[in-house]
Amino acid sequence: MSPFNEEPIIVDSDNSQYEDEEESFDELSYMEEEEDEGHTFALDPRLSPEERREAIIQGLPVDVQARVKTLQALQEKKNALHQGYYAELLKLQKKFESDCEPLLDRRREIIEGKVEPDNELVKSGFPEEHFQYVSLVDGEHTGQKGIPNFWLHAMTKVPLIHLYTSERDKEALSHLMDIRCVTSAQSPSAGFTLSFEFSENPFFSETVLTKEYIKKSCVPNGLGEWYLADIKGSAITWKSNQVNLTVEEIRKKQRNKKTNEIRFTTIYQSCDSFFNFFATPKFPSSMRLVEDATAEEEMEDEELEDMIDEDWDIGLSIKESVIPRAVDFFTAGALSENDMEGEDFSEADFEEDIPDDLMNQIASHGGMGRGKASAPSDDKSGNEECRQQ
Repeated sequence: MSPFNEEPIIVDSDNSQYEDEEESFDELSYMEEEEDEGHTFALDPRLSPEERREAIIQGLPVDVQARVKTLQALQEKKNALHQGYYAELLKLQKKFESDCEPLLDRRREIIEGKVEPDNELVKSGFPEEHFQYVSLVDGEHTGQKGIPNFWLHAMTKVPLIHLYTSERDKEALSHLMDIRCVTSAQSPSAGFTLSFEFSENPFFSETVLTKEYIKKSCVPNGLGEWYLADIKGSAITWKSNQVNLTVEEIRKKQRNKKTNEIRFTTIYQSCDSFFNFFATPKFPSSMRLVEDATAEEEMEDEELEDMIDEDWDIGLSIKESVIPRAVDFFTAGALSENDMEGEDFSEADFEEDIPDDLMNQIASHGGMGRGKASAPSDDKSGNEECRQQ
């Protein structure tokens, strides 16, 4: 089953959308009666967290209280340093994105054929020992502008994206002009938004489709783990059912019970498509207690979690691999044997759609070598992990 072919559903981004599968940690019941070497601290569950902490400290011997207070002061100083670290990290992330913008703009201009690179810039893309073989002057010129189907070929080199990209998708993806990523203004850890820009096409009306991943901190100050809280996709306005790539046309035969007259009717049912990626996925039930769930409900929640995990993996691959290293994926240079392990792909799967003239040029400069792909660094921290901390 595709992780995307659910109907778009508005997701409640409440922090409580995940339910612990293991026995939850009840802080109040744990703290109501705390014993330590003969000392019993009877705590009122109506106390605030700050009041409970103070009550525990007051129940300690006087000399121990002073030491705990000192540890609290040290912790506050460390928290302040950590907050400063995150502030500087956010500044650095924004500076990095700003510095990359002119390079990404230049890449887009070359892909679209708006500018032509000079000979020295072309040579800079090859090892020094290949310089004598690289020239813009030598060889046959086709008059073709830009790099046709660049993003189609770059994205479909990612096995998980290749798996959900249908033959019908490829024509629509040939209109993909650029992909950009913007991290959250709150924190680099708070998520990101992917933007896919398309030229005018016969499939849908939008020129920009987006996918937003929202993460929240397990603790208010943002110093703990971050968990995936929400995913928001773009609604796609298909120009007709016939060009809607997320459904397929099925003709059904019907017989009139009284007259035996036969007629055919057309229905549309969901099918695998890359464009299901832009649907907003349904999250598991946030209110259902695990002990109250039926076996069928538990299985449904597990399936939804698997779909969300796969959705996140695709989004993160686009953010951390495809966008920064698009040309490596276009030439298959970002793929290694480890990346392909367990996948039933052949070299032909990745070469069949690249124009012959481009394939000849690539082959003349050493073929489509394979390098080492960078592994995604973000992790998916569910809300249940926050409760266990």
